[in-house]
Amino acid sequence: EKNLGKRVALGPITIQKHFEDTWSLKLGGDWQAIAKRLWVRAGVSYESGAAPLAYTSVDFEAFDRMGAALGFTVRLWRDLYLSGAFLHVQQFSREVSEAETGVAQQRPGSVCTASGGTDCDPHYVDWGGAPPVGAGSYSSMAQVISLGLDVRF
Repeated sequence: EKNLGKRVALGPITIQKHFEDTWSLKLGGDWQAIAKRLWVRAGVSYESGAAPLAYTSVDFEAFDRMGAALGFTVRLWRDLYLSGAFLHVQQFSREVSEAETGVAQQRPGSVCTASGGTDCDPHYVDWGGAPPVGAGSYSSMAQVISLGLDVRF
């Protein structure tokens, strides 16, 4: 590159997200399995994704997701309680083609950017000189385990 070894002023770097409003639906319950001694809980959830398909990215996976949780609280002694929970969140997989993505590679110090577009790769003229990124297969999940000790007074 022509800028190799030179200081290049960088302008603002903007990564478009185009986040949309989301909604969620949650349903859960709590049951006292043993009077004043053991409580069990369970719940499920659904949340719509904030990122439209064209702006899918690995930095913030805002896809449609479902979750399921189980939990308990046990009274150990007088006012001492132990609580625990497990949560599994599964995001729906996404497939994004180069034709569908709306994200271009960020190249703030490239020759194309520094020259005002006159040295851009002709294959990427419609993308401001940078190749489209964001195409691929996306899937993710998360699991959370929690424990807590509660003293009531």
